[in-house]
Amino acid sequence: MPDQKLRSNDSLTHEKTAEMLKALGHPVRLKVIQHLLSQACCCCGELCDCFDHSQSTISQHLGVLKDAGVLTANKDGTRMLYSIDPTAFEYLGIVFDGFSKQAKGLCKL
Repeated sequence: MPDQKLRSNDSLTHEKTAEMLKALGHPVRLKVIQHLLSQACCCCGELCDCFDHSQSTISQHLGVLKDAGVLTANKDGTRMLYSIDPTAFEYLGIVFDGFSKQAKGLCKL
């Protein structure tokens, strides 16, 4: 996805970006991301041990992040292991870098 050329009029790009940002726009999901950034991967049960939320709540948040393309999931026996998808954050970095450059350009007018 980061190799994709970002165009200001590309509605698909806007929808994907909005979906990712919406997924990241919840405090529990941000905590999950922070936790996963500190280790390679973990399962839902491990996250439940770290946070004061039920397994079903954590599972729903993991699903939202996975569906948005922010996390990857790999089956390990009976467990599902979740990890950060670095290309998602590379993509968001490109998006925000573009915003930053445009905003700086406005200040020069």
